[in-house]
Order: sequence, then structure tokens, then C-alpha cells
Amino acid sequence: MKTLLLFLLIGSLTSPNDQRLYESGLAFQANQNYEQAMREFNLLLEQYPKSPFADDALLEIGRYDFQQGNVEKAQEVLNRIVSDYGQSDSADNAYLLLGRIQLQNGKADDAYNTFFHLKGAFPESDVLDQDYFYLAQISTQRSQFKKALYYLSQIYTRFSESKVFPDSLFQAAYCYYRIGEPREALKMLSAIDEAEKGKDNPMAANLTRTLLRFTLNRPYRNVKQYFQMDSPSLLEAGTNGTLFVSAKKGRFIQIISPGQNRRRNTPGDVRAFYYSKGAGLWFSTGDQLIGPSGSVPLIVDGSPLKEVTSFFLTPGLEIWAFDKSSGLTYVFSREHKLQRKLALGDVDFIKIRRDGLVFVVKNSRKLLEIRTRDGHIVRQFGNYYKIVDLAFDPLDNIYLLADKGRSLSVLTDDFKPFQTMQLLAITHQSGRFSHIAVDAGSNIYLSLTREREILKVY
Repeated sequence: MKTLLLFLLIGSLTSPNDQRLYESGLAFQANQNYEQAMREFNLLLEQYPKSPFADDALLEIGRYDFQQGNVEKAQEVLNRIVSDYGQSDSADNAYLLLGRIQLQNGKADDAYNTFFHLKGAFPESDVLDQDYFYLAQISTQRSQFKKALYYLSQIYTRFSESKVFPDSLFQAAYCYYRIGEPREALKMLSAIDEAEKGKDNPMAANLTRTLLRFTLNRPYRNVKQYFQMDSPSLLEAGTNGTLFVSAKKGRFIQIISPGQNRRRNTPGDVRAFYYSKGAGLWFSTGDQLIGPSGSVPLIVDGSPLKEVTSFFLTPGLEIWAFDKSSGLTYVFSREHKLQRKLALGDVDFIKIRRDGLVFVVKNSRKLLEIRTRDGHIVRQFGNYYKIVDLAFDPLDNIYLLADKGRSLSVLTDDFKPFQTMQLLAITHQSGRFSHIAVDAGSNIYLSLTREREILKVY
């Protein structure tokens, strides 16, 4: 009798129709009819709020909103899962997405707490591999490399089939290098080859090349002509061997990659470049900042900035922009709202390293100042004269084009000298080099504007 009453109670709360609505929504999703899929999920929630499929429907809605960029709506839906279905099999996925949203919004501390809670509350979760990866990512951004290595080890020892498995090995290689254990870093890269069964992996090969250079103290000796074009100026290295080049006498960007090159017209002269894997290519024309999705207005006191000659994006997609006309550096939120103004002195240009340190070249290019993003000064260098440009490789080693473009100094990630060279001695070019870029394999590219060429140093 008790069993019969239980079944009657369950039958009164749910119906086979709720399952059909949920499965119908999944079918529409599979056919990329997302609007109809959302109608099915919302109908399920409206008609069967106590259905065992309610949390699953909410999760699909939250995922869809997140993918469409409706972050606030996604948060509302995901928070509903956490509050109303906190012990369901959708709650761990909801926490993961909430953490990702917090991380994207630049709230790294909140995101870390969310991911950390997921790890403790759902030890058997099917998204635990991703959770560990985000915890490692935040720890790396905080320069807590040993803590990051702990989280990464949980991935590559427990989740060998995970989609983040290769990235966890790459990240571990970086962290091992940063704590002074390059041999362990090389082991991580070797593990990628083993995991991918000998498949060619350019990124692993490039990082291995960089690690060996700095571990075995192999200096730069060779130079060859890489590309010829009219008045090459700014350089920025992308992924997969791509090099972005601005033209000093032309409103275009030359995009050079293995086996092909093309031009992209710009609305004005390019004044600054920035590239990262997450943000893509951005550039400034002085009065416009242009990213992959188009022009981004940077408004200060009701008016747009007019002379942005240097800028970068943080991992949380904050924009730091130095405006030459005001002499100030402005920090904008991910939503492009002004957060603060910084007076960093007589700034020439600013750049950011992967670990979040800000490199400020100032005082007529005679002083290099390294700061944390909260303004604390870490190091200062006054022994490099007339710094023209600087770049970093994927392991955070530093490349300084100085002496008005006549010399190149390479420093390790912890600011120790690795090599200083007079460029005339190895390039046999007497001109002044204009700009520098460094690719994933630590190959150096130098633009020689007057001679209309780009050289590769390796």
C-alpha cells in the first residue's frame, strides 16, 4: 500500500509529457533550431515546475544564454539552479558556468571561490577536470605557480581523456619553467607527444625549442630576411606562425602566415597593436580602438580618447589605454566603462606580460618600470638607453630593442641577463630597427622601415 501511494504521489507530480518536452528540446538543439528548443524547455518549466527534468531544462537555457552573450540572463538562470536544485545533477555544471562568467567579468576572486566550492561539494562531478583547469588558470594569473601545478596534476593524472588535458600539460610546462624547473617543463611537453601518439604539434615543438634555448644557454646567432614590404613598422606575433605588420606609410595591416599573406585595410594609421589567444588582434588608430568585433569607444568625461598610442587587455579583458595627449593611462572595464585613471609619470608606452606584470617604458625611453596591476613597483631598470620596443615569448622571457634600435637585450623571466647583442654585428644592417616581435618558438622578428624588410633572428 505504501509503495502504491508513493507511485501515485510521483505520478501526481510528474508526467511523461515533461520528459517528452525535454527530449524534444534536445532534438531541436541537435538540429540547430535553438529558438524552438528554448520554447520547449520553457514550456516544460511552466507546466511541470516540479519535474525531475526542470533543472536539466534550466541548465540548457543557461548554457544557451551564456553562448549568446546574454550573461546577466544566464547568471539569473544558473543562480536559480543553485538555489532551487542545489543537490541535482545540474548544480555542478551551473557552478562551473557561474565561475566562468565571474572570470570573464574580471572577478577572479569570486570565480576562484566558486570553482573551489564546486571541487569540494561535487567530488564526483563530470566537469571536475574543467574546474581544476580554471583554478589553475587563476592561480597562474596570481603567480601562484606551485598551487597551479597541484590543480593541473589532478587533470593529467586523473583525466587523460579530458579535452583540457593537452592544455593542462602546456600550462604545467609554463609553471614549471616559472619556478625554475625547466627539466620538469620538458617532461610535460614530452607527455603531449606521447598522448597524441606522435602527431605533429607545432605548439609543443615551439615551446620545447624555447625551453632548450634557455636551459642549454643557446644564444641567438643566425639572421635571415623574412619578408619585404613597403615601410614595415609595428610587429605583433599571433598563433600558428602568424605575424601582423603595420605599414608606416599606408593604412593597412599585412598578415603573414606560413604559405600565404594578405592585407587588411584600416580606417587610419595603426598606432599600437595587441594580440592574445583569448582576445584576438586589437589595434589603435589613435582615436579608435578596434577589436575582432569592431570599434570600441573609450569615453572619458563625456569625450572619446583621441591619441591612444599604447594599450593592452588583461586576462579579464579590462582595457588599459595610454593617451598621449593627456599623458594618463586609463583603465576600462570589460564593458568599456572607465574604472580609474593612472598617472604613471612620463610614459612612452606600456605592455603586459602573461603573468599580469605591467611594463612601463618612460622618461624619454630611458627607464623601464615593472608594476603589478594594482600599482606596486616590482623592479626598475635604468641601464637600457632609448628603449624602442619590447616583447615577450610564451615563457615570459623579455626582449628589449634598445639604443634607438641598434641593440637587442634578452632577459629571462626573472629579469636575469641572457644575451645582449649589437644588431649590426649579426644582421650586417647599419640602420635602426623600428619594432620587435617574438613568436612561440622564441624566434625574433625585427622591422627595418627604411630598408623595407623584416628580419628573423634565431
